[in-house]
Amino acid sequence: MYSIIKSIKPSEYNELKIKLLKEFSENANKKVFMNHNNNIHFTDSEEMVAKFYGLNEMWNLMLDSSPLTPELCSIVLDDLMQQLSNLNCFRYVKKTLLNNCFLLIKSGNSVYQAFIIAFFILNRMYSDIPQDHPSSLMSVYKELDGKYSIIALIIDEIVKYRNKIIQFSLINKSQNI
Repeated sequence: MYSIIKSIKPSEYNELKIKLLKEFSENANKKVFMNHNNNIHFTDSEEMVAKFYGLNEMWNLMLDSSPLTPELCSIVLDDLMQQLSNLNCFRYVKKTLLNNCFLLIKSGNSVYQAFIIAFFILNRMYSDIPQDHPSSLMSVYKELDGKYSIIALIIDEIVKYRNKIIQFSLINKSQNI
């Protein structure tokens, strides 16, 4: 079944195929990780991301570069967020997903989607870890800030957004809209 899903071209996705991808991904990942009884050990989290059924497909479909309409991209993003929320097995790849989010933000690609996923992961997947633990939220913030200067990235994106609003306002004023 997964080979059939993987053979679907991104431009061929519609709501029904997105639902198929989501449901297959959810069920397959639950089954695989329940069968392992949480005794999973991976040395490379990039390798681990590849082990999740449908994760790469959903990730690529929600990006700005996807051929999907903004509405369909939004559906994929929502579905991906539901899976991250509902499937405990994604805890194995949360750092990889965070790094991927901040790489997108740094490159200026799919910034909205990356912020949504990054903040979700930080707030939901790290909130219960004690502050003195090496994997605490504060430790992760420090690590991410060291790699990506996340505070500067966030401020840069706010400035870009503000400038776009000003530019849009000026265009509208000049056209008397």
